[in-house]
Amino acid sequence: MPEYWDKKVYVYGGFNQFQITDENKMTYNETKGIYEAQILLKQGFYNYQYATLNEQGQLNTTEINGSFYSTENQYQVLIYYSKFGSTYDRVIGYGV
Repeated sequence: MPEYWDKKVYVYGGFNQFQITDENKMTYNETKGIYEAQILLKQGFYNYQYATLNEQGQLNTTEINGSFYSTENQYQVLIYYSKFGSTYDRVIGYGV
C-alpha cells in the first residue's frame, strides 16, 4: 500500500507555473513500490518539489521532503588580483 494512499501526489514547480494538473500527477507503481510520473521537459535545469493534495483540496509541499526554510548559508569570498605579466595572484579582499 502506498504511503500517501489517501492523497494525490504531484511534481510541483516553476516548470508548469506551479499548477496542479493531470500532466504532473504521479501514480503509484505497486510492482516497484514507488510513485512515478512521465513529464516532457526541454533540456535544462528545473527546480521542483513533491506536493500532496488531500481530499479537501489542501496542497502540502512539505509532507514528503520536509521544509528547510530556516537553513542559513554562510559564504566566504576571496578576491584575487593578478598583475599582468606576474607569476602569482595576490589576495586583495576577503568577506563573509
